[in-house]
Amino acid sequence: MNKSIIFLSLLAISVFIITPVSANSLDTKLSEAEVEPKAYTYLTEGLGRLSYIGDGSFYLYGRTSASQNVSEIEIEITLQRWNGSGWVNLTTYNNINYDSNRVTEARILTAPTGHYYRLFGKHTVRHGITEVAFSYTSPIYAD
Repeated sequence: MNKSIIFLSLLAISVFIITPVSANSLDTKLSEAEVEPKAYTYLTEGLGRLSYIGDGSFYLYGRTSASQNVSEIEIEITLQRWNGSGWVNLTTYNNINYDSNRVTEARILTAPTGHYYRLFGKHTVRHGITEVAFSYTSPIYAD
């Protein structure tokens, strides 16, 4: 009797552990764009990341990096929606750091489903000169 209970318990545990989970239930749509300019003096990286969490919710993230502390370093991220003929700016966030080599900006927001979205990033460094780079993520469909 004890061997039967142990066997059934192990069988139940193994079925629970081996049961596959639908990939869609764990999937988050992610699009990332990175700029690594080679010709700039200070600007070393611009990163934009757009994640679709679901139910119209998006996570927006942007980062600008410099080779050393600079007078000003700025990130500007804009969520854009495709309207059938072009990209339309929906909302823009920015952040500026002073005497720093990095700045980030992150937001969570909602937008209507049934459209394509992307993140546009503007990466700026000011240190006697101004250096600017742009990043665009690939479109993500919000279903």
